Amino acid sequence: MEELKRSIVEEGEKVGASIKVSDRMEARLSGYMFQITAITSEEQVVSKDQRTEWKWEIHPKEEGEHRLHLTLTALLEINGNSTRRAIRIFGRYIEVYVTPTQKLEVFLRANWQ
Repeated sequence: MEELKRSIVEEGEKVGASIKVSDRMEARLSGYMFQITAITSEEQVVSKDQRTEWKWEIHPKEEGEHRLHLTLTALLEINGNSTRRAIRIFGRYIEVYVTPTQKLEVFLRANWQ
């Protein structure tokens, strides 16, 4: 887990957890106060030999303290039918600071007319 944390180059606290996995997993990031766009497919095959990565682009809708939720779901085959099972749900508060310059940029983009 420490090696994986070191491989993350983005700023901020790196947190890890041990979970059970399936050969097909879905990772979904959600949060009411964020605009979230998946960069990678949320549903992926998980390899035992190679790292599986999920990436999102996240933009806060406003400043303040807001909660992000990461849900990991195993996609299982039971009696020939595809079934989903939530493995673990993570929730974390993220403090978002918006500078006066950023507020002005957002206002100008929304009201350029």
